[in-house]
Amino acid sequence: MLKFNGVISKTIERGGRNGGKLYSFFLRGQDGLFKLGTETMKFKEGAGIEFEANDKLEVNVESMKESVVKQATVADKTSASAGISAFVDHRAEENAARQRNINYQSAHKDAIEVTKYLIDKEIIKLPIKTASQYDIVMATIEELTGTFYDVFSVDHTPNEPNKPESVESSEDDE
Repeated sequence: MLKFNGVISKTIERGGRNGGKLYSFFLRGQDGLFKLGTETMKFKEGAGIEFEANDKLEVNVESMKESVVKQATVADKTSASAGISAFVDHRAEENAARQRNINYQSAHKDAIEVTKYLIDKEIIKLPIKTASQYDIVMATIEELTGTFYDVFSVDHTPNEPNKPESVESSEDDE
């Protein structure tokens, strides 16, 4: 837990799930929204407080107490900066993971469309056996998804190129 000390610049009350209320606040001169969850705010705007919060800026309500706001020392600013920095790093990591998922979903959707096109134009010839058709279609989609993800994804380092294995039907399938 990180310790914070400051003056409340703004309190926020918003609707939560199931009709409940969620509470949060800002401290003057500090970035980030401090979250109280469903606990009501004990202090008014302009009050000096000190408290502990985790790297996601979720406040330990039991640690909140009124304080005389002193001029922030270098140690206080460093501690608060570390908390904000950890919060920003956490959000950046979440956003990067979300972007990778979006990139993969987009590549997969495009691979399905290209596979449909290749089958419709008979560029890929499907065997008569249904089970074999399924295997060929799924292998094509998987191969194209990987290719599209590696080549077109934003903020992604492509895998080492390898020779794609061609999927061909045997004479027994026809």
